[in-house]
Amino acid sequence: MKFKSVNFAFVLLLIVAVSCNKKGTESTSSPENPKLKSGIDSISYALGSLVGQDLKSGGFSKLNYDILNAALQRGLNGDSLIMTKEDATMTLQRFAMAQMKTKANENAKTAKDFLEKNKTASGVKTTATGLQYKIIKEGNGAIPLDTQKVKVHYTGKFIDGKIFDSSVQRGEPAVFRVNQVIPGWTEALKLMKVGSKWELFVPPALGYGDQGNQAIPGNSLLIFEVELLGIEK
Repeated sequence: MKFKSVNFAFVLLLIVAVSCNKKGTESTSSPENPKLKSGIDSISYALGSLVGQDLKSGGFSKLNYDILNAALQRGLNGDSLIMTKEDATMTLQRFAMAQMKTKANENAKTAKDFLEKNKTASGVKTTATGLQYKIIKEGNGAIPLDTQKVKVHYTGKFIDGKIFDSSVQRGEPAVFRVNQVIPGWTEALKLMKVGSKWELFVPPALGYGDQGNQAIPGNSLLIFEVELLGIEK
């Protein structure tokens, strides 16, 4: 979740709150789309639409507009506030951490349920670590070692099929050392022969764990189609 534009975003929300003059303190209803009669109107709408979508994706889909309005009016007028900037930042950070933890817990259950069902699917094998894989094409080349560099083509996606990374889409194979990737990849590569193409089902513990990264939420199960093109010399 990004906070660098939170103050700016809240100012825009204040404009929405004041213009709508909502009587209810909490609302998710939307006003009608306005007519854009000037350049300022268009800029205002563009900023509002982008910030609104960004806040919603960050978990700010429900807000108390009365409190938001009061705090922003006092801040804009230079009046005293009951939170310092540091307090406000910490409040938002705690909210973000709680959201991430909730999502990670949901992902962990989804991953567990998926793997339990997937292990009985046709052609799927499960290793001692919990890694699951399916051989799409078996190669006949060498098997790489930990410290060797390999050239691969891959596509990574989430359970819902959304692609988050793909060397295939970029049109250029990736080159890296076998022991410099996530554990699930390292384990699989040390089982694959050059020329092989496998589908990997990587549990969170063998992927990016409960923390995830900027592109991958915590406890995400990851599905990769990996083709081992060669071992670099």
